[in-house]
Amino acid sequence: PPLSSSYFSSSYGVDFLMFSLHLAGVSSVFSSINFISTLYSVFMTSVFSRTSIILWSYLFTSILLLVTLPVLAAAITMLLFDRNFCSAFFDPLGGGDPILFQHMFWFFGHPEVYVLILPGFGVISHICLSISSNLDVFGFYGLLFAM
Repeated sequence: PPLSSSYFSSSYGVDFLMFSLHLAGVSSVFSSINFISTLYSVFMTSVFSRTSIILWSYLFTSILLLVTLPVLAAAITMLLFDRNFCSAFFDPLGGGDPILFQHMFWFFGHPEVYVLILPGFGVISHICLSISSNLDVFGFYGLLFAM
């Protein structure tokens, strides 16, 4: 990205911000691994169709985070290298591609929408199921495959 080079923002605050994004990404990856291992033990001890739909939404969210966060971490690392070590990942004068950061960011950004909305869908479906007198509001498998 052209405006993220050290010429346009020469303070260390931007570097610390990028490093804090790395730490937030690492904590999200570890919490996703924790969720997946916990949900695996829950799914192995219960019947498949007796589990709550909210558990499945947490599982799909964790899988999406595990797939997309390393790409964002790689993009931020390449940006840090461009700022501090004079590499040219995103500099066209050095043979880099300035659009590469946008592609890598949107590889993370598009699934992030689903990471934010899937737990909400799971909570709403769980609430509708617990309030309803019917055992299946929309059908368990229909909701599961819709996610």
